Amino acid sequence: MELERVRFSVVPERPYSLALTAQRYTRFPEVVDRFDGRFYRRFLPVGRRGALLSVQQVGTPARAILNATLDGPQAGSPAARLAAERIIHVSLGAAQPVTPFYRAFGADPVIGAAIRDFSGLRGAGVPSLWEALVTAILAQQVNLLFAYDIRRELAETFGQRARFGTERFIAFPTPASMAGEAPATLEKAEIVVVDGKQQYRYMRALPVQSLCLHCHGVPEPLTPAVRQKLRELYPDDKATGYKPGDIRGAMTIRKPV
Repeated sequence: MELERVRFSVVPERPYSLALTAQRYTRFPEVVDRFDGRFYRRFLPVGRRGALLSVQQVGTPARAILNATLDGPQAGSPAARLAAERIIHVSLGAAQPVTPFYRAFGADPVIGAAIRDFSGLRGAGVPSLWEALVTAILAQQVNLLFAYDIRRELAETFGQRARFGTERFIAFPTPASMAGEAPATLEKAEIVVVDGKQQYRYMRALPVQSLCLHCHGVPEPLTPAVRQKLRELYPDDKATGYKPGDIRGAMTIRKPV
């Protein structure tokens, strides 16, 4: 298999810090967006074999330049370049203008110190509406650690894989890769290591059942009493409109080995 390599540079909105912005990828279980403190890497599922994006910052936040490299069979394709630029500008926040914000709030008694201490930090995003929706739904679970653990499981189960050198990379799943998957098959059991100790972990999707529709179905069939109680107990809840078979969440069981 012949591999291509394409290099290009992006001048982000300054000041910019890749180290501060990409640090969030190290906080939770993550196999798609990878950051080792110096290089940010993500596998892009373009074409049949994809391309690996690597990004490194040179220069201080005030003079930052992002050097990007695309490796792989599809590295020279327009689709790979477009996907890479979207990751850099949107996911890594390189296109976010922060100077007006810094000027307006740099002397603020509440957030001024944070602006000075974390100069160049961006609110990193996601490259597609699909990925944003999946992540947002998962974030409704027990906590973000649990949510990103499920996100990792989805990537490992449905994401396109590729090996570059000695490392394996996984792309975020596409809608097509998950389409038609029966809820009954969305389960996995494995041995994991947490804080240096082995655990048996079982995870399974929770599809909507008929009983769930009494509170989570479309609003019209709900009885007036149920609608009123939902408004009282959960005034901001929008977990309605589901139909049988929709995935409402997931459960996990952990047991020390």
